Amino acid sequence: MSKIQITSEIDHKYTEEITCPHCGQEVWNSWECSDYDYQVECGSCNKLFGYSRHVEVSYSSYKTTQEEIDKIQAEVQKNIQEARNLFKIQNNNIYV
Repeated sequence: MSKIQITSEIDHKYTEEITCPHCGQEVWNSWECSDYDYQVECGSCNKLFGYSRHVEVSYSSYKTTQEEIDKIQAEVQKNIQEARNLFKIQNNNIYV
């Protein structure tokens, strides 16, 4: 008689939460885990495992007009002047 071992694969790669590769327990607040501490002790099975964070960046663009750009630039210049007046910036020195 031979021994049969049944194993199921735990989904732990590219998941939305950090998942223990030993028992499948998810770390509920994965986003709170450190960017620098890449070793975790599972709260369920107490085994150690490592993790890495994958970040995806995407961009959106939109059409604009020169009038809109000019309006934004004017607003930025106004905000800069208000900040200079608030902090009394003169010759790149700040006076409070």
